[in-house]
Amino acid sequence: MEPFTNAMPNVAGKPAGDMVLLRQKIIGQGKARVCNQSCYEAKSPVCHCICGGKNHGQGERQARINVREIFLPLIEAQEAKVMEAVRHQEQLPFGDSAA
Repeated sequence: MEPFTNAMPNVAGKPAGDMVLLRQKIIGQGKARVCNQSCYEAKSPVCHCICGGKNHGQGERQARINVREIFLPLIEAQEAKVMEAVRHQEQLPFGDSAA
């Protein structure tokens, strides 16, 4: 799974004038691909950012909703895997580990 920033921001509000970074993928050597205000408030029809056009020109609120829809199932699936691993570990006798 790619790293991301602010994947589940609060849709309800933020201080006026803040630029929100919705997604970020580190691509190495200090470089990153992002989806931010320049995308979700764009007026041009062409998108070159990491969202592939999903958030382009949609406005901040819709872009946040789009990002949440993408990442929430991934986060929930990862949490389920972690909880299953914890349950499995709790079932092992003390001092034993899965081989």
